[in-house]
Amino acid sequence: MIGTLGFYGIYWFYITAKEMHEHQDENITPAGNWTILAILPLLNIYAYWQFAKYFGRLTGDKYSPAVLTLLMLLPPLGVFVSPIGLAVVQIELNRVADGSGDSERVED
Repeated sequence: MIGTLGFYGIYWFYITAKEMHEHQDENITPAGNWTILAILPLLNIYAYWQFAKYFGRLTGDKYSPAVLTLLMLLPPLGVFVSPIGLAVVQIELNRVADGSGDSERVED
């Protein structure tokens, strides 16, 4: 992510949010809106919180939204998704995609 100056983190956040939306087929805030908020300081906390709540429901609440939000905000502290948060989310989403993780429909 260092070589991409954080642009990969933004791309990853958008694609991941979009795929979670498509997986659940629910009418929730579009991934593009979350992504715009995620690149704005302070508003990114809200975007990560919403992402984490949705992710938690998708994975059977394996991680609390607070913990996942903090993982996503670890260095570089803010504007882009932390590599640690990115790794945790991607590993769990891969498990859900492979059928070895919990998954449930989200109702907002």
